[in-house]
Amino acid sequence: MKKFLFASIVGVVFLLSLEFCSRVLLGPLPPNLLPGLSANEMEDDRLLWRHRPHFPDDGRNGPINSHGFRGMEFSLHKDPGIFRILSLGESTTYGEGVSWRQTYSRLLEDKLKKSGMNAQVINGGVRAWSSAQSVEFLKLNIGSLRPDMILFYHEINDYLPTTFRGIQMSGAGLTDLEMMDLTRRRKWLQSLTRRSRLLSRLKLWKAEFWQRMV
Repeated sequence: MKKFLFASIVGVVFLLSLEFCSRVLLGPLPPNLLPGLSANEMEDDRLLWRHRPHFPDDGRNGPINSHGFRGMEFSLHKDPGIFRILSLGESTTYGEGVSWRQTYSRLLEDKLKKSGMNAQVINGGVRAWSSAQSVEFLKLNIGSLRPDMILFYHEINDYLPTTFRGIQMSGAGLTDLEMMDLTRRRKWLQSLTRRSRLLSRLKLWKAEFWQRMV
């Protein structure tokens, strides 16, 4: 028993020493541990990845408001008379390569308002998302958003495994539903990784290695 206790103490001290050295020598981590994510995206336990709230407009990757949608700030409370449309999809909906004012969600809102309709179109598109992610997002947020209409646009991403869509997640060949289930079952490990500089750096190195291999 004493030997086991001594070995446990030595092991804990060794791991803590590694963690301390990692924080001193390895420097700060990048915003994302998945090299394939954009600067305005972040990992998510339920959705795999999502937008980073409060991301500024740099011409291509923003703005992302406090609710995680591309576009200007708005209140979740829907005033009487407003016809709210939630536009879900991937990079086409998000507006990859164009400003937020040129996305089809924004253009639709402008056109509806010019016709006299008190409409609000929320851009819920996220780059490389599949329909599985949009459905999961809808389950989590439909109660707070209360849309009157939902636009749903997905295509090629639904035919590609999560790891083949430029995100560089581990688990080659797994579908989004399988990745979501795996992430939920490993939630404790995800939480530990985010808190540990050593584990975070190892995860980043692993992702960068597979990025070079693909």
